[in-house]
Amino acid sequence: MSQNGKAGRGVAYLDGTRKDRNAGFTKHGSKSSGKEGSHLLSHEVAAAALKHSQGRGGGGKSNGTDCYSISKAINENGNVRMKLKDTNRELDRRRDERIVSAIETQKSLKEATTAKRAVQAYKGSIVARDSLKGGSKSKTTALDSVTDTLGSLTFNDGRRGRPVKVATLAR
Repeated sequence: MSQNGKAGRGVAYLDGTRKDRNAGFTKHGSKSSGKEGSHLLSHEVAAAALKHSQGRGGGGKSNGTDCYSISKAINENGNVRMKLKDTNRELDRRRDERIVSAIETQKSLKEATTAKRAVQAYKGSIVARDSLKGGSKSKTTALDSVTDTLGSLTFNDGRRGRPVKVATLAR
């Protein structure tokens, strides 16, 4: 436990553990329905985007930039939906790995399903960013760089012309 008795307080987001990143997560699902809470913007994708963004990132330890604040924003109800357990744990994680790889290598996404998942992550990053800002339009946060990074990813479907940006696909 960190200061104030809450996991993730005073810990940098990139240094946070799974326990630290569960702050504010409420959609757990049930065994009878076979569903669980699934993030649009996953913690893995957010961490990769923060790790590979210039200057801004999840290294802050003060209120609003620490693991607790960023995790609470990512765990907002608008960024979490109920989904079948198998789909969440297999397909979403596989596609998230491809998105992380594209962020790290700065290459285009190749699969249409991965591009759709990137659009979901982009929309989820907007929800999380706005939640962290708390209504302030001018305040910049670490999640701004996540939104920028995801929006600038490209999808190359093999057709002639330039690859399409994820932000354009999200419209």
